[in-house]
This record gives sequence, structure tokens and C-alpha cells, in this order.
Amino acid sequence: MAVRLVSLRLPSGEWEVLATSLLEEGDYPTEEFLAVYHRRWGHETFHLMRKGRLELENFSGQTEEAVAQDVQAALLLANWESVLSEPTQAALTQQGRPEAQARQVNRANSYHALKDQVLDLLYGDRPEWRLI
Repeated sequence: MAVRLVSLRLPSGEWEVLATSLLEEGDYPTEEFLAVYHRRWGHETFHLMRKGRLELENFSGQTEEAVAQDVQAALLLANWESVLSEPTQAALTQQGRPEAQARQVNRANSYHALKDQVLDLLYGDRPEWRLI
């Protein structure tokens, strides 16, 4: 596969080297990559989170169907975690304490705690836990 290496100076002064399959400088000018890179950053960090926090390399089976189900279940659980942790994050943000670092929900911990409770949430008798 042919790739083009693009060197960019970040606002921090650091150099970043990107590899791209967009080979034509005339069609894809180097100076436009910094703006594109900035817009893609949310996607890049999401994929990093999916791979790391959701442990997508640890599949429960070896068939294509098993892997697809694991990925879909992990994404569904990640979405539930986002929805369920949002009120807590909003409360932490609203407190507005003058700490150097803003307080935030530990999303990895909340994801794994939810993973351990998902069957109770789906099928339990407590109505406040019902997701469906």
C-alpha cells in the first residue's frame, strides 16, 4: 500500500507525522490536514476507547457471528453507560468546585460496573432499574 507522510506543526509547537492514503498534494494540500486532524480527533479517541475499555480483542467465540455479537453488545453497553452516567456527570459539573482538575465520572469504572449488572438491569424486579 502506498502512503504519504504528512508533517504538521501542532499549536503546542510539537511536530506530528500522519500517514495517509491521500497521495496527491494538489488534491489534498498538507496545510488542510491540521483542520481535518482536529475534526477527526473525537473519532480517533472513540476507536481507542472501543478497543481498550471495551476489550474488543477479547471475543467470547471464534466465529464471525460471535465476534459481531460481542462488538454489538459492547457498543450497546457503552451507549447505556453514557446515558446512565450523564446525570452524575452533570451534577459533578454543576458543583463547580475550584479544583485544578474538573471532577468527572470514571467512564471505564462505570462501564465495567454496568457490565456486571446488565442482566439485573434488564430482567430484575426493581422498576427503577428497568432499561426496557
